[in-house]
Amino acid sequence: MPLATAPPADRTDLIRRLELAHELARRASNKSLAGFLDHVVIDARPSPRPFRLIREPWQQWITTALAPAFEQACGLRYDFAGPRSFFITLPKGHDKTSLVARCVLWAVGFGRQQVKAVVAAADKGQANNVLERAQAEARLNPWLAERLKFIHYECSGPSGHLEVLSSDAPTSSGLLPDIVVVDELGVWPERGKALWDVLYAARVKRPDCVFVVITNAGVRETYQHQILTEAKADPAHWFVFEAPGKLASWLSDDEIAAARRLLSPGWARRMYDNVWVDANEAGSYLAPEQLAASNPTYPTTPGHELR
Repeated sequence: MPLATAPPADRTDLIRRLELAHELARRASNKSLAGFLDHVVIDARPSPRPFRLIREPWQQWITTALAPAFEQACGLRYDFAGPRSFFITLPKGHDKTSLVARCVLWAVGFGRQQVKAVVAAADKGQANNVLERAQAEARLNPWLAERLKFIHYECSGPSGHLEVLSSDAPTSSGLLPDIVVVDELGVWPERGKALWDVLYAARVKRPDCVFVVITNAGVRETYQHQILTEAKADPAHWFVFEAPGKLASWLSDDEIAAARRLLSPGWARRMYDNVWVDANEAGSYLAPEQLAASNPTYPTTPGHELR
């Protein structure tokens, strides 16, 4: 029953129940990231619902891996000795940016010590999209929104501060992060490697720093693919999750098939099948600088166009 149209007696009872639910959410969130994820409401379709009721096994697997590292970075535990760097590769539409944004919002809202979180995106538009998603999800959870303040490309809470950077902005070498999220690394331009170097080098400044890469598959023989290759070879320090093909039950096979008919085959393989492709498969959706970086024989003379 909608609160605004309920009779006064029912409205009082609904308010009391809502306040109790919010208090339980705060208490659970103060104890653990897992408790937070059990109570947070997400922007699902056809209507927002608690994440615990609709999360799928692969989402549970990812968050179970992330939780102890985040909790240690935020002062809730001191016994975690597993990987603190994560490379998560999922197809388009698999809630990857929002999923990790949830964890970051918990860190700045409910951690037991002050944390500095940085989310880096390919460009200003994507960077703004990351923060917009985080803010939209906070609005669905008043008990969370009351703890957070969003201003431009930043978010502050009782236990930390989140800043969003873009790879097309001047890099900053003075970062001292506790949490770093690299969003959609597979579409970063070649010049984004400079920001990657700054962020990855900065992680060693904090002994419990959490470093998370989330992306679709990209192009082989690029710096992004090399990072993934190195991460897979170092399981002591990296947790790698790769998902070839669709995992999310909410995505329509028919809609994806229809979309493929109007897309570059290489682009569709990367976004929907989550398969890393060769440069010659990437088609016209690959920037010349990226194609040149992955193929030394590719002509880069002025006026050359991709065909």
